[in-house]
Amino acid sequence: MDDSGGQHVLHKNGSASDEDDAEDEEFSITCVACTEDAVWFDILAAPCNHQYCRDCVTELFQASMIDESLYPPRCCRQVIPLEDAKLVLHPKLVRDFEHKSIELDTKDRTYCFDPRCSTFIPIDHITDNIASCADCGRRTCAICKVAAHLGDCPRDEALQEFLQTADDQGWQRCYSCRRVVDLRTGCNHITCPCGAHFCYVCGASWVPRTCDCPQWDEERLQERAEQIANRDPHHRLYRPPQGALDPGLAPPARPDYDHLVNAIRGRLEQNHECDHERWVCRREPCRCEECNHHLQYYIFECRQCHIRACQRCRRNRLWIGCSIPTFVQTSIHGFLYLHTLSLVSDSPRMCCLYPHHELFTFLLGLGQELETQWKEGGCDSGWVLGG
Repeated sequence: MDDSGGQHVLHKNGSASDEDDAEDEEFSITCVACTEDAVWFDILAAPCNHQYCRDCVTELFQASMIDESLYPPRCCRQVIPLEDAKLVLHPKLVRDFEHKSIELDTKDRTYCFDPRCSTFIPIDHITDNIASCADCGRRTCAICKVAAHLGDCPRDEALQEFLQTADDQGWQRCYSCRRVVDLRTGCNHITCPCGAHFCYVCGASWVPRTCDCPQWDEERLQERAEQIANRDPHHRLYRPPQGALDPGLAPPARPDYDHLVNAIRGRLEQNHECDHERWVCRREPCRCEECNHHLQYYIFECRQCHIRACQRCRRNRLWIGCSIPTFVQTSIHGFLYLHTLSLVSDSPRMCCLYPHHELFTFLLGLGQELETQWKEGGCDSGWVLGG
């Protein structure tokens, strides 16, 4: 007779009974991220009703504190509330996430100017534009981000050199958090990790839109259409002439390729605000166009805008339609960026930088090491420095 009051009865070896195991297995749920089965009490339902196991929720929240393109943690563009996630997250991770959220939710951040410290300084530690570091006690100017000073902010030569390079290259700066963005593919509607929407051409706010700049750069649009056509010559938008269906005839001439490119161009223009709701799985090795991770066996492709993304990116990283940056996570001094330009320039969609002094000495050495690895073939193409 069971005197346990309805609780699971454990054997002497500490394992649950076979009957209890079978009961748990009956109520197991498949995780949408790792596709493994987990018992129901180790599952979190996202607002979109996708089910995540404890390990995958933990991994997502940990990653979002490092990779800002994953913050806030979300699935299908709906934010996963921390209050819900607390049910499956370790209490220490919850505390760490709450602490980190203060930094990630701050648009114009200030870090201790001393590269040996570089601690984030919250707004409540800033008075009259002077930020006091709670860790080392040093004071930082909240405007120019260097050591606190009297009078006007001094000229930061390295930062000015960086901004001049950005201007020469046609890059744009977020009006809200001041990151610098380099767009590679996509329309001119940029969504910054800080949440601001702006125009890549003039930098003005996009929501609400305050400029008359074109939605697309013609050269970039043509290049993207050709890229899609080249990777899939038998694209479903391809409509060969009737005679080309005869296997005895020669393959279609160049004008048919041009027709395909034009059809893809039209589709891209039509779906520039794509909601990424319809995906197809391509059974081929491919590189994710968002995180640049190489998948050996398959990739997902959006049927409307044709972006190719891994499972993590299509579920947890992509927002609606607008171009989203693959960016350098750690705040970087302009000189460091110029030094590692060859690394960053191969990022697939867009690079985004936050030009401050955080960890300058450490990152400079890291940049030199990565550059050496790059030249020796030790890094995958498209590598970007991460925080």
